[in-house]
This record gives sequence, C-alpha cells and structure tokens, in this order.
Amino acid sequence: MAEINIYRNGEYTKFFSPERASFPFSNTYEEKRRIILDRLHQGAQSILDLGGGRGRFSVPLSQNNRVIMADLSLQMIDEAAAVSARPTQPAMEGTLQFVCCDASAPPFSQELFDVVLAIDLLPHLENPAHSLRAICSLLKPGGMAIIDNSNRSPFWMFAYPEYVNWRKHPIKFLRTFLNGGILPDWTASISHYSKQEFSALLTGAGFVIFDFMELGPSYCPKWHLAFCRKPC
Repeated sequence: MAEINIYRNGEYTKFFSPERASFPFSNTYEEKRRIILDRLHQGAQSILDLGGGRGRFSVPLSQNNRVIMADLSLQMIDEAAAVSARPTQPAMEGTLQFVCCDASAPPFSQELFDVVLAIDLLPHLENPAHSLRAICSLLKPGGMAIIDNSNRSPFWMFAYPEYVNWRKHPIKFLRTFLNGGILPDWTASISHYSKQEFSALLTGAGFVIFDFMELGPSYCPKWHLAFCRKPC
C-alpha cells in the first residue's frame, strides 16, 4: 500500500475525522453511515469491518452481531476500543474483536463472514483488484459486501466549498480538480474511480451488484455505494 507508514504510525488519524462538524463531508458521511446501519439492522450475522477506523460501524453493529473490526492503524483500533468500552445502550448478543492487519492480505479463513464492509477503504488500496478478490473470498456463498468509492469526476467539489475554497486557494483548487478531487499532497497514496471503473472492479472480483446508490450532490455524486453478493 502506497505511503503505508502514515496509516501504521497513526498520522492519518488527524486527517480523517468525519465525526467533526467541521469535516467537509460530515453530513454525507453520516448519511452513508445511517444507510448502511439500516441495511444491517436484522442482526445475528458475522461481520468483518475491513478498514474500520474508529469503529463508526463496528461499535453499533456489535450490539447484535459478531463483528471483527480490522484496521492497519493501531491508533484507530485503540480509539475504536475506547468507544466500545462506553456503550450507549444495553449489551445484547453481539461481540466485537479487533485485528490489526493490511486489507490487501486479510488474515482470515475463506468463506467465514456473512457480511464484509469496506467503507472508505478502496481509495487507499494500492492494488484494488487483488484486494477486492480477497474480500470476496472471505464471504460465505450468498454473503454480502458493502463497498464504496470516491467519484473521480471532480465536479462534486463545487458542493463542498470548505474542502478547497477556490476563492482563497485557486491554484490548489485547480490542481485538486485536475487530480480528480484528490488533494495535491495525496496523489501518491489515494485513488478515485469513475462509476464505470468501480463497477468493473467489483464484477471483476466476482461480485454481483444488486443495489447501487449515489451520495452527494445530484448533479455529480461524491460517493458511489455498492451492495454486492457473492454468488452461491
């Protein structure tokens, strides 16, 4: 994974804080979070949250599911564990475990999970085709993967002026726009994909897409959110 040290040493945590109201995409992140949690409300499933970060999905899902949250950053895992130690509702039948690992080589048995989440992960993968095939292999036949992608078409930037203010930073805005919405300092470690590229990556990995959502401005979505099945 490109620039892997920023994930291992905890440096990335200061850049990724969707919980903060000041985070440019906080409202859209919360919308995405609600959609995914609603889809998994039934409980009693084995779930892998790959690249789970601070546990925005793992912690609530662990109330009534068997969840493993995996992340490359020990700092992210520590923060998620601290949140999970302060439950906001009574404990039910769920469990939560933490594993530090690289998403390109997840150390789990094949066909182990009912659900795999890969949210805010794809842009950071050096070899997304390889990693998506690995994710598919972890699912039981008929299992579901929920995967998102940052749109390479950069016109969504106009809906998030706090991301790069074009009036204050016109050169940075232009460079980011030409990079497909990727800030200049992150072009070596982040990748965005078009809707067609994203769909091709998923089907090439063996997934069947059964639902597809677009989040962000209606004229140009910021994210694509795919709900996929592993064929039986």
